[in-house]
Amino acid sequence: MDGIPLNRISAETIFSSMEIKKTRNSIQNFQGKDDKSLKKVCSEMESLFISQLFKEMRASIPESGLVNKGKGEEIYTLMLDSNMAKEIASGPGIGLASILYNQLKNINDGNTEK
Repeated sequence: MDGIPLNRISAETIFSSMEIKKTRNSIQNFQGKDDKSLKKVCSEMESLFISQLFKEMRASIPESGLVNKGKGEEIYTLMLDSNMAKEIASGPGIGLASILYNQLKNINDGNTEK
């Protein structure tokens, strides 16, 4: 980020890179020994996916122009979407975490069924 003024970097870019970095660290720290940590990593991946869904859904709504959006609203919206995604993924979610878990568990156990 050398040479790029901070005011030119969107809050979305910063927040998204932080979420991706956190998930990448969880994946790298997973040792394959603990089901609980595998479930956590899968839930984080589902949360990241849901957060991206929210972002794309918000982008599809045309702005009315009635109220000007500021950086504060942008940051608030990103944080709101991220927290809603984490809440959704912490429960039954959309099923992505369980699918990932089953696939990765089979790979980890040496079962390579298709």
